[in-house]
Amino acid sequence: GMKVESSKVAGTRVFGQFGCCYSNPDGTWPMYPNSPLLNSKVRQALNKAIDRDELKKVFAPNGEPMYLNSYHPTRLAWNPTWQTRFQDLYGYDPNKARALLAEAGYGPNNPLTTSVLLNDILQISGANDLAEAIAGYWRQVGVKVDLVQLDAATQAAQARAYKFDNHFQITGTTGDQIQGIFVYATPLNTPAAIAYFTPEYPALYKAKIGGYVDPDNWLPGLQEFGEMAYTQFQNVPLWYVPVEAVYNPTVVS
Repeated sequence: GMKVESSKVAGTRVFGQFGCCYSNPDGTWPMYPNSPLLNSKVRQALNKAIDRDELKKVFAPNGEPMYLNSYHPTRLAWNPTWQTRFQDLYGYDPNKARALLAEAGYGPNNPLTTSVLLNDILQISGANDLAEAIAGYWRQVGVKVDLVQLDAATQAAQARAYKFDNHFQITGTTGDQIQGIFVYATPLNTPAAIAYFTPEYPALYKAKIGGYVDPDNWLPGLQEFGEMAYTQFQNVPLWYVPVEAVYNPTVVS
C-alpha cells in the first residue's frame, strides 16, 4: 500500500569527472603535461564511446538527460544549443570515438590507458556498477582501463594533493549552480573531488561570477563559462535524477 513520489526540481545530478589537469603551486600549467586527458579529442572520444540511452535504462530510468553539468533549462544562462549540438559532440558513436583517439595518437599499437575510480555516491545506487559499465564502453573502443578502489579518506587526501593525473570517477551532487561550478570546475576550494581545472576556469569565476551577489551580474560569466566547459568536454554529463520518497497514503495525504 505504500506509494512513491518523485521530486519535481532538477537538483540532483550525476556526472563523470576527469582527474588530470591542474596548475602547479607556482601557477604554471599543466602539472601533468603527459596526461592523455589534457587532449580535448581524448575527452570527446571518451564521451562519445558511452551509450547513455542504454545506461539510463539500467541506472536512471527516471532520470532526465543532462547536457552540461550545473546547467538546466530552468537555471540561469541556459543555452538551448547545448541540447541540439549534444548528439554531434557527445552522442554515442564508437566509430567516431575510435577516430578521435586515432587523431590524438592512440590505436591498437599505442592504446590509450586510464584509470576509473570506484566509489559509492549517495545520488545513485550502483555507482560502482555504472563506473564499470562506462569502463566497458571504453574498452570496446580500444582503451585500456584499470579499476581502482580506494577508501574515502585516502581518495580525499590524494585529491587534495592533486595526485590523480589520469583518472575518472562518477560524481553526484545536489549543489546549486554557482556552488557546483566553484567545486567541480575551479581549484579555489582545495577540492576533495577530482576534476579538470584549467587556469581559465578560476580566472573567469573570480572575475565574472564569484565576486557578485546580484544574479543578474552572473549571466555573462555563466554563459561564457558554460560554453567553454561544453566545448572543452570538461566532464561527462549523464542525468538529473529525481529524489524519490516512499510514503504511507493512510498517514500522509
